[in-house]
Amino acid sequence: PVVLDTTFAELYAAAEQRRRHVFLPFFPSTEIDLSPSVPRVQKYMYHDTSVTHDTPADQRARYTEFARVKYLGLLAQRLGFTVGAMPLVIFNHPYSSENNIPSVRQTFSRLVQSQRPELRFVDGPKDVKLEEDEILAVAFPMDDLEGMPHAVEPEVHYELLSKRGLALSGLCTPKATILDLAADGTWFAQQENMVACTASDSAGTLDLKAYILARALPFVIKLQQSVSGAGTWLVCAEEDRATVADAIPRLAAEYISKELDEAAPQLKPSSLIFTDMVPNIRATLPLVMFVQRGGKAVFLGCTEQEMSSSGRWAGSTVTYSAQAALRTRLQHTMEQIATFLWSRGYYGPAGADVLEDDEGKQWIVDLNVRVPSGHVLAMLSRHFWVERKMDRAKLLPNMRPRVEREAFVKALKDDFESGSAIIVGWV
Repeated sequence: PVVLDTTFAELYAAAEQRRRHVFLPFFPSTEIDLSPSVPRVQKYMYHDTSVTHDTPADQRARYTEFARVKYLGLLAQRLGFTVGAMPLVIFNHPYSSENNIPSVRQTFSRLVQSQRPELRFVDGPKDVKLEEDEILAVAFPMDDLEGMPHAVEPEVHYELLSKRGLALSGLCTPKATILDLAADGTWFAQQENMVACTASDSAGTLDLKAYILARALPFVIKLQQSVSGAGTWLVCAEEDRATVADAIPRLAAEYISKELDEAAPQLKPSSLIFTDMVPNIRATLPLVMFVQRGGKAVFLGCTEQEMSSSGRWAGSTVTYSAQAALRTRLQHTMEQIATFLWSRGYYGPAGADVLEDDEGKQWIVDLNVRVPSGHVLAMLSRHFWVERKMDRAKLLPNMRPRVEREAFVKALKDDFESGSAIIVGWV
């Protein structure tokens, strides 16, 4: 069996004995209904540029099928694999050719008995039920769960997930400008220097395309709520500038402005964040951590990210023999992050994309106040490194075998029996 280094259940319980946490590892969809019981979110929106309003019907249909498999099946299993002995809520997949319950149970059966979650299958968020002594810990806030007791207040969690929230955090981040979209469609530059954190509400309106064309290269543009590289543009050359100067205003008109109308305006879902690029980068350090109640930072690992040609996250690797040195290297930054998150009332899993320049200064360019994408690798050092002397492991999130699970496992029988391969999600 697979034995994890630790589990979320253990990390939650270490500083919270009063209430039992129930974990919901679900990433909501903004553009489509995933099932009749799992509708798209309208308040807690997350940018996904995979489909927009003018996406052709056949392309939207293909994306819908893919999204249902990913969000209702694969992501829930991968994000929930490390929760341990605590209740884990999984939404049913009504469009699957077979019920998803046996596949989910098979995934978690590979864990040692003492680290297996208590699986709770429900149709959707409105069907989630808690016992009197339970509290909900979610990967992402959701509209239909707002009336339930949460470990972290949903609006606070949503703000901490945002790129705007990071820019205003006071942490060591690149200089940034926030552009907020007003109800009349005009843009306001709310902030010029995030390091100083001196907000100015008196800034005037500006023309978005003109601003992009005039800003000094290089720079980064980020949508307010995005994950895995979606909604992020690196503008390094004039060719990049010309492309985004046309694309971003159109996206704002078609997508971001819609959010302003539908979502709670106090959440500011319609912001764009422009940041300087960190110069002279010598290391990229994707941090995986856990913030306990009281603000204690627990280092889980530091992975390496792989990105697709389009700039989206495509997997992670980890080198276990390097983790002790990386823990020391990232300790100060990790403690600063934990102190900030706890000051806002957050505790739970978290991650950060940290860039280190040639002077050793560490810059936080992304703060993932959720289960980080490659976290499962960080929590398998005992399994791979200690017990099997395997120094490197890789997470492959986009494999699409053309055979059934049993045939796939049989074809790689030696790898699965030896423990050198683990399935952390299958639909």
